[in-house]
Amino acid sequence: MRKLSLDEIKKIEVNILDVFSKFCDENNLTYYLVYGTLLGAVRHQGFIPWDDDIDVIMPRQDYDNLQKLLLRQNNLFSPHIELKTPESKGHQYQFCKVVDTTTYVQELSMNERYKTSIWIDIFVMDKITENPREQQAFIQRLLRMRKHYFYTIERKYTGNQLNKKIKFYFYKAIVKPFYLLLNQRQRLMRYASKYSNSDSNAWFFSLNGDAQKTLINTEDLQQTELEFEGKKYKTFKNYDKLLTQLYGDYMQLPPVDQRVAHETMAYLLE
Repeated sequence: MRKLSLDEIKKIEVNILDVFSKFCDENNLTYYLVYGTLLGAVRHQGFIPWDDDIDVIMPRQDYDNLQKLLLRQNNLFSPHIELKTPESKGHQYQFCKVVDTTTYVQELSMNERYKTSIWIDIFVMDKITENPREQQAFIQRLLRMRKHYFYTIERKYTGNQLNKKIKFYFYKAIVKPFYLLLNQRQRLMRYASKYSNSDSNAWFFSLNGDAQKTLINTEDLQQTELEFEGKKYKTFKNYDKLLTQLYGDYMQLPPVDQRVAHETMAYLLE
């Protein structure tokens, strides 16, 4: 294996995004650049200089249809670009990723049995009740379910507080076998999509820790295109509203000491 540089990692990720975007366009699937990728497109016309992530998001129906379409071709976009779903063997996340299988990534925070490759994240938007009180209760329960699930897949708890260490080992020893039996990832998906068939006009980014900051309306789903690393990709037409919700004054660069790059340990399989 050969260790990849940050520039090489970014180039591979953009290629994955190209393949994914082309597939979505050919199959009338809706997607949006989101999170740091959207911020980078608006502020830098590409990656945030100290970042190496690519994040996209899809409405639930398109997200589900993506998986159905690719299931017919063994989850392969191409010979080495593959969709990883919560049902994929060895995939620990509750959301999908598109990976380049010619690479290997060492995720230091995860259990060693989970192997992965350079990826882009595919998040999902779900409908939610329009009742504010019910919204908050629903989101809080979903976040608790996600937090408890992650306690079962992390290799170790990295903090120093005794009560949190005890909680981690309790979940690892007692709760993890129970969650495996219940297929907790599927329970999370079913709960997150509870309002999919409702007539609600409220949406949220359901499988993300900042779900409360991402409440949007159906009218916010209109699309536009923005430049990212020299190419055009689709995103939210009203991206200013979303970025402000997420980051406040998002055009202001963070202090230098907060411009921290991920220490991605990625390799090319040779």
